[in-house]
Amino acid sequence: MVTYLSLLIKIIFHHHRKLVIAVVFPLLLIGVIFPFVSKTVENSQIPIGWVDQQPNEFTNIIKERFGEHPRIRLLSLERHELEAAVIKGEVEGGFLFHETFEESIRAGKIRNQITWVRTPQSILDSFAKERLAAEVMRISLNSEAANFVVNHKRDNEWDTYFAYSDQFWEPEPLFQIDIQPFENQSNMVENSQQSLTKPMLVLYGFWLWYAWVMFAILFMPLRTWRENGLVTRLKVTGGSVGGLYFIYFLLAALFVLLLFFLVTTVSTKFLFHSPYSLDDVLLIGSTLLLWTGMISFAALFLFKKRGYIGFVSLYSLSSFVLSLLLIAGMELAWVYYMLPHTWFFQLIL
Repeated sequence: MVTYLSLLIKIIFHHHRKLVIAVVFPLLLIGVIFPFVSKTVENSQIPIGWVDQQPNEFTNIIKERFGEHPRIRLLSLERHELEAAVIKGEVEGGFLFHETFEESIRAGKIRNQITWVRTPQSILDSFAKERLAAEVMRISLNSEAANFVVNHKRDNEWDTYFAYSDQFWEPEPLFQIDIQPFENQSNMVENSQQSLTKPMLVLYGFWLWYAWVMFAILFMPLRTWRENGLVTRLKVTGGSVGGLYFIYFLLAALFVLLLFFLVTTVSTKFLFHSPYSLDDVLLIGSTLLLWTGMISFAALFLFKKRGYIGFVSLYSLSSFVLSLLLIAGMELAWVYYMLPHTWFFQLIL
């Protein structure tokens, strides 16, 4: 047993550069690549098509306010141009204002006045839709207020009442006032620890996938030893290689679990500045990593080299990508429960 352990330690130090790269790579992602990508996404603009079939005062006001957001880039188009631009991906989506928009809003009718043009591939336009809905609701509520006053006072000062009601939206509408009820400190801490966001879930799933792949890579030297006859010589001298396999698995598991603990903890504190307790994530993730490690270890003896690499790559990547449907709130078929990431997300949610 001591011979096996000393042999493994020598091999580990012999491949110390690869181990350093395995640790530095995720830290590089956390410190450089993730912040860069996040900053790029924050600074990027969403192209949105805008079709006004009958330009009027209301649509001009909405367009001006809507276009003030730094994340939105408006493109004025004709109706046929909008449909073509959405299909080609030139714009994320678009909005078509009907000819009776202002007339209907003044009358208090807000339904079926705007057509939202998009494709199944459109994602970011949902943010633009919420922004547009807020501006339309602002105009609509002002109109309702003006109609109410005109009907009761029996005069024609509709524009005056509309402008008067609009002033209450600046600097912030009343219903956006941030009201914080009193809570004792223990409740506030408990609530802050439960703030597990979707980006955090995706990142934890990614680290689980990365640690799984590292687990599989660490098993590769065992195949080389078998092909080079080292395992056979150990059988002759030691009688059994079970101890070698067992110690090797334990050392690989120790390294992978420490790596998973490190990147998960650092990314939570550095990227999200979150006080969320990682106890469940680390415990469940570690358990699933040991399970995936045993699967990969068994696959090492069932497949040839290319088959082993293909199996681990396909299974691990499918587990991570397909299980993201669970985060998106979609119903999962029974087959998804064969994926470790599904259990990971299910148990920590």
